[in-house]
Amino acid sequence: MGALAVKRPVVLVTGASGFLGGRLVECLLAEGRYAVRAMARTPGRAVRLARRAIDIVWADLMDQEQVQNAVRGADIVVHCAYGADAVRERDVTVRGTHILAKLARDEGVRRFIHISTIAVFSYTPPPKVTEETPMIRSGDPYCDAKIDAELEVRKTLPDAVILRLGNVYGPFSAPWTVRPLTHIREGKVTLVDNGEADANAVYVDNAVSAIIAAFEAPSATGECFFVTDEPLSWREWYGKYAEWLGLPLRSATREQIRSIIEPGIRDHVVAWKKEIWDGIVLPTVRYAAFRAAVAPRLGPALSSLWARVPPSLRERIVGDPLGRSVPSATQPLVEDAPYPSAGLLSIYAGRTRFDNSKLKNILGWRPRLRFAEAISRTRAWAEWARLIPQQ
Repeated sequence: MGALAVKRPVVLVTGASGFLGGRLVECLLAEGRYAVRAMARTPGRAVRLARRAIDIVWADLMDQEQVQNAVRGADIVVHCAYGADAVRERDVTVRGTHILAKLARDEGVRRFIHISTIAVFSYTPPPKVTEETPMIRSGDPYCDAKIDAELEVRKTLPDAVILRLGNVYGPFSAPWTVRPLTHIREGKVTLVDNGEADANAVYVDNAVSAIIAAFEAPSATGECFFVTDEPLSWREWYGKYAEWLGLPLRSATREQIRSIIEPGIRDHVVAWKKEIWDGIVLPTVRYAAFRAAVAPRLGPALSSLWARVPPSLRERIVGDPLGRSVPSATQPLVEDAPYPSAGLLSIYAGRTRFDNSKLKNILGWRPRLRFAEAISRTRAWAEWARLIPQQ
């Protein structure tokens, strides 16, 4: 008789149609040590999965019966999914995580790995943090939802492993490859104080290797780890992107962006004025002007009066007749939009280094690829995707 076949552990990957989950599935299939089950919600977004001979379970994290079918029989669950849909963002991220964790506990899953983020310390973390530092609520929907998702996991599955990933770049990374390339091409600011601070970057395959390292290690039980590569500045990283495009990097000083990332009382007052002007005053004036203009007796007199109003004021009230954007009374005209979002600027201005020492010491993890090789692979993909000129 031949040797009995050894049953491979079943790994369920949620969010398998996404950037990180999709790459994890590809790497697990290549290794061949695990039976991979991919969980995704929308077939239309699962093109990368569809190319593989793989067990795909279509399930919505908010549907308990569908999730139970996906979890049943799994030995390891890697929870990459979160609420990307603005309408259901918090529900999926928090309540969906609760449903998944509870079912994983009830179904006897032996290892639950929750993919979290360094953003649980907000986009403006303190200079010194460790995995044991209390998480920081900031009011940002994404950051706060990820905090609550972690709390749900820890409450339901105390033995779960939590991986707080840094800024994951590489092929198919929308936030940390596609977006910066786009911003550099548009001439937006992508560095603060010349980009000397650490970017807390992690190449996608290095992130995947950290996830796999947590599969079996008893020492990982109940632990939380930062997942970042070796120190890398924003200038070193984005300098490569700029080099590919043949364009300069734009930098701002912390003082230049302080009112954006640390708005004071005056900035809040200006914002309130803008909301009142755009949301209340202008609509009211426009509606009143329209009703008066069509009045048989009042209309002609008002039309004569309106003709005497300076054109600049007329445009602020009713808009530009050619359809061009017109600034409100509290917003000066800006010829270009040099800055990205306030949240992204805050990340660029950060001075925190999320140290990977705990991951190295407990799991013996080391980045598979150093920056030179990782950025080379990223460039090859960016050329293939037509994001940059080919060499």
